[in-house]
Amino acid sequence: MKKPLKAVVIFFAVILVLLLTKNFIAEIAVERGVELATGLKLRVSGLHIGVFKSRININDLKLYNPRGFEDKIMVNLPNVYVDYNLPSIIKGKIHLNYVKLNLKEFMVVKNKEGQVNLDALK
Repeated sequence: MKKPLKAVVIFFAVILVLLLTKNFIAEIAVERGVELATGLKLRVSGLHIGVFKSRININDLKLYNPRGFEDKIMVNLPNVYVDYNLPSIIKGKIHLNYVKLNLKEFMVVKNKEGQVNLDALK
């Protein structure tokens, strides 16, 4: 009888740890994923994913310009809020119920070599 109880306790402990660290793990995954996909540095100061509601809230998102550009920041979003429809996403169709973007800065520039910073996103 002790082994099943121990397994249940371990299971709930793992679930608790995942619930408490999900935002931190998601924040690192998003930053590293964007960097791997684009080569550009992305930093966010807070990412909150709803547990019982399908919502994402991102605070202080900054996408930095590639090397060779004078301006450091390409995009500065103090807040991004998305309320999404999870069942439709599971079916392969993206449906966003509500999107709020607080855009502070979006810089499109050309460097001395004639390259546009947006070309790094291709």
